[in-house]
Amino acid sequence: MLVDRIENLKLYIPYDEKLATVCEFLDKTDVLSLEVGKFEIDNGIRVIVNAFTAKERDVAKWETHNKYIDLQYLIEGNEIMGWLPIDQMEDAEYNSEKDISYPVPKKDAVPSDVILETGSFAYLEPRDAHRPCVKLTADNAKKLIFKIPVKE
Repeated sequence: MLVDRIENLKLYIPYDEKLATVCEFLDKTDVLSLEVGKFEIDNGIRVIVNAFTAKERDVAKWETHNKYIDLQYLIEGNEIMGWLPIDQMEDAEYNSEKDISYPVPKKDAVPSDVILETGSFAYLEPRDAHRPCVKLTADNAKKLIFKIPVKE
């Protein structure tokens, strides 16, 4: 998991060249005017515009993805995102059509929490289990979730 401010995203292009496509999209898009929905960008990348009501920690689900990296960029509000390495999670049924599973932490796992505020992003690879959308102070928030295909 990487967490940083969106203005630093270009620094990570050497780590994942597909981030150049995300940066180009962000450079030419008024993100605050985007309507909720799913949009294809380029190079197999799509973006989901997600407006959400923050959840209490005990009802927010953990999730993992196998085929896509999530780059979750908070454009309004704030949230707490839980994080655990995938090996700290119990096995869970994987939905290959939706590229998602909802595992639970192993009994001895100790999750980390990351605070995301407006203008920050989290870059989550398949090895990163995460619990997004937990309430910090904002009741409602909006984020862009870029789905970036995993390198073959």
